[in-house]
Amino acid sequence: MKIYLKGKCNNDCIFCDIDKKRDTLFSQVEKKIEKASERGDKRVVFTGAEPTFREDILDLIGLAKKKKIDIIQLNTNGRLLADKKFTEKIIKAGANYFKISLHAILQNCTIIFPEGETVLIKQLEGLRI
Repeated sequence: MKIYLKGKCNNDCIFCDIDKKRDTLFSQVEKKIEKASERGDKRVVFTGAEPTFREDILDLIGLAKKKKIDIIQLNTNGRLLADKKFTEKIIKAGANYFKISLHAILQNCTIIFPEGETVLIKQLEGLRI
């Protein structure tokens, strides 16, 4: 089951049409995880905006794990995965499948941060962990 989290993101992709003004409430996500568990779904996919940007992502992942969901997937841009401690927490919580979206193959084709770091470099750092 795909669960669209909406809300915040640390990228500003021109093609994105996700509602970034409001997050999907925890209680709404909880109900969807319950429904997936009751149906015997083997996979839950957290997607929409940037799942790793949610303060409650570890709780959501943990809930899916508690409900015996076999595959807990994050569709992510991978930037926050560059933080090894954060990535370890996500894996320990139960995430076991990651779909990383890379929208550029050349460094000069991505957004530049004020500190001069490109999105692609940050994403690649996340993939190394």
